[in-house]
Amino acid sequence: MNDIERAIKCIEFIQCENKDLSINTKLIAIKEILEKQLNDKWILVNEKLPERSIPVLVSDKQENVCIRAITCEIKGKKYWSQDKYDVLAWQPLPEPYKEVENAKNKN
Repeated sequence: MNDIERAIKCIEFIQCENKDLSINTKLIAIKEILEKQLNDKWILVNEKLPERSIPVLVSDKQENVCIRAITCEIKGKKYWSQDKYDVLAWQPLPEPYKEVENAKNKN
């Protein structure tokens, strides 16, 4: 377990013990930030699969990198769409680019 995972576990423990809604709301925001940072790395498919129908970046045994989504689940087993290749790892797609308002005004 790395430092980010330990921090997430601590937040989850504090949330269980704490009944103050405003503090829990802040803890949820912190947890989401940490999870995003943790998930910006490749995740092995034998450790965890993404949610159904959410596009993710995948890497397969043929060293291809492309965008795919899990489209179905049969008897508890999840299947990749266009499953022509054996997927080894995946990661969430990055947030789309957003132009900063100040950058537009400087030009």
